[in-house]
Amino acid sequence: MTEDMSAYRDVFLSESAEYLQSITDGLLALEANPDDLGPVEAIFRGAHSLKGMAAAMSYDRTQETAHRMESLMDTVRRKTQRADASLIDVMLQATDALRDLIAAESEGTAPPDIASLLEALSARATQPGVAEYMPPADGAAADADGGALYRVCVTLEDGCVLKGVRAYMVIKRLSHMGTVVETKPGARELEDEQFGLTFEVMFRTKVLADGVRQAIMGVTEVAGVEVDVVEGSAEPATAARPSAPRISDTQTVRISIAHLDSMVDLVGELVILRSRLERIAGEFDRPDLAEALDALEKVSTELQHEVMRTRMVPVGNIFNRFPRMVRDLAHSLGKDVALDTSGLEIELDRTVLDEIGDPIVHLLRNAVDHGIEPPAERRAAGKPARGTVTLTAEREREQVRITVTDDGRGLDRDRIWAKAVERGIIDPALKDSLSDHDVYMLACTPGFTTAETATRISGRGVGMDVVKGKIEYLGGSISIRSTHGQGTSVSLVLPLTLAIIQALLVGCSDRIYALPLSAVDEVLSLHEVDIKRVEGRPTMVLRDGEVVSVYRLESACGHGSFDGPIASRGDHIVLVRTAESVHALAVPQLLGRREIVIKPLSRLFRGIRGFGGATVLGDGRVALILDPRTLFEREG
Repeated sequence: MTEDMSAYRDVFLSESAEYLQSITDGLLALEANPDDLGPVEAIFRGAHSLKGMAAAMSYDRTQETAHRMESLMDTVRRKTQRADASLIDVMLQATDALRDLIAAESEGTAPPDIASLLEALSARATQPGVAEYMPPADGAAADADGGALYRVCVTLEDGCVLKGVRAYMVIKRLSHMGTVVETKPGARELEDEQFGLTFEVMFRTKVLADGVRQAIMGVTEVAGVEVDVVEGSAEPATAARPSAPRISDTQTVRISIAHLDSMVDLVGELVILRSRLERIAGEFDRPDLAEALDALEKVSTELQHEVMRTRMVPVGNIFNRFPRMVRDLAHSLGKDVALDTSGLEIELDRTVLDEIGDPIVHLLRNAVDHGIEPPAERRAAGKPARGTVTLTAEREREQVRITVTDDGRGLDRDRIWAKAVERGIIDPALKDSLSDHDVYMLACTPGFTTAETATRISGRGVGMDVVKGKIEYLGGSISIRSTHGQGTSVSLVLPLTLAIIQALLVGCSDRIYALPLSAVDEVLSLHEVDIKRVEGRPTMVLRDGEVVSVYRLESACGHGSFDGPIASRGDHIVLVRTAESVHALAVPQLLGRREIVIKPLSRLFRGIRGFGGATVLGDGRVALILDPRTLFEREG
């Protein structure tokens, strides 16, 4: 690869991943409804754009594979053959091959041998009764009924990367809004980048000119758009040529993850320094210093929020790869399973999002393998033959809840209990004292499995314990609900970010601890509650009648016994919620709410339960961050 083209490699890899995902999504939608040809255009254009991009990068094998995919989809596009199961299968195989080819050719390694796949694509595209692929003549397009005919003049940015790809991205957007009648230069010249920075599209649509302009300006590296009405009355001609949006309003910049991580680290240090300055300023009666610090706090807070926003990524970025996985797994098991997703726009810190992919994969595989029954079994139970797995994301205060639900056979409480007793995981005498949720959570014990034999999918006792460990490592929690015969729901509650959080500072003696504010339900003074001893332990009754144990902060942190006396004055009660339970924590000192920067503990201390990290306070002291999930598991 020449030095000039190697500079475009990262852009190519990023955009090719988006096209591959678009092709996969289109194929799955087409498989679900072969009579809906809407996805066909997205698949065709995705393959066509990849072909052009690969040609520009001199990735010959990628270009050839994309071309044959494009040719096959054109037969579906022209309705000369139907998108049946075998066509979808070969196209999905080709999509996987494209991903491998792109990786190999971009890295300069030996590409995989896909000769048989290329033959299968060509054979399917030219099978008897199916016309040979012929690229449409330049400018060929069917007239659209009604609407206005526009002349759209598009100007790309100076130094635009892959001009042909940008042109076809524009044409793709326009084709979704109406009918592209003609392009100048023609389609072949656009594909081969035989034009300057400007091209024209004759386009018929019922969309107003402003809508056309906004759609095109959403394409990366488009500098300006002019829209003229040639005929029709979609909009007065006088309004057809308003000024184009400013480039600065529409540009995007690709930033490496390393730069984002460095920015977050620097902002974290800024937060610490700000706290230190605030402490020092408290020792002086200087109005001008207080005013300057107020301004610094405002600016640094806004900077922090903006930097954190750059790390926030929609969960759809990982959710969109699961439909293909569920589809393939269901087919291999002889099951009919639909995956429904929602909440794709919910955002999580990139670091959190990167870590939860594997846990969600395991939960989905469990739902398809263990949860959803075979079609015959479902029909016998009065259920539809097709099972449904639902993957949802919801925002809850400063957390996100991700839930995997299936309408399958549900969990068998008695079977889980019997296996746990058999493996020595639980004391048989505790059976009547545990809730259903407690029993279901036994499935998260290392080595636990109810499968009699191991398969390539499950049954080795490795899985749910890893899921639980990963979620807890991220500062989250897991809960399981199930109704036998009706289905199972597994919820993961995760923090929005792992970098900077709001915390309640509490203290005892000369020690200071930080309690994540997302886990704090309420703070009560000691005189507001009635603490009594039940079986020797301090307890209190909440407003809803729930009885909870009361723990002293120093004992919870390992400096005394759990059941020591609660002070008659000075203490406050902090209600701490973790997943399915609430605990009361008696703290001698409330030191206020702070924004803290999370610093991970050394590996030597990560096995200590009750602590999830550390932070540096404004006076330079180090405060341990309490982990509400494990804080109350210490035995006194």
